[in-house]
Amino acid sequence: MAEFTNPTIVISWEPKKYGVYGCFAILDAQPKMPVRIKGAGFAPRSVVKITACEKDIFVAEAKVNACGAFEVHVNLPSTLPIGVISVKAWAGGEKLVAVWPLDVVKELPPLPKM
Repeated sequence: MAEFTNPTIVISWEPKKYGVYGCFAILDAQPKMPVRIKGAGFAPRSVVKITACEKDIFVAEAKVNACGAFEVHVNLPSTLPIGVISVKAWAGGEKLVAVWPLDVVKELPPLPKM
């Protein structure tokens, strides 16, 4: 099996809730917020575990497709601490392969009108 050296993840607005904003990656979020997490560059048909704050808080598990990518729709855990955290993707059980920075805030400002 090929070694994947540059897998990536990104967290964006949940398009089912935020419409046009779904195409924007986010760096700020609040606990319980619905988000979409996407990844690419993973071993095809593998399973990726997504956690926050190292491995302390489980966020989601995703099945990677034949192209090495995944997409999962989740509500962020209510137990996320306020402040800057890391959201991490783990492949093959214990191998950290991708990280996304996220600033968890008590409340986001209202979205601008488009």
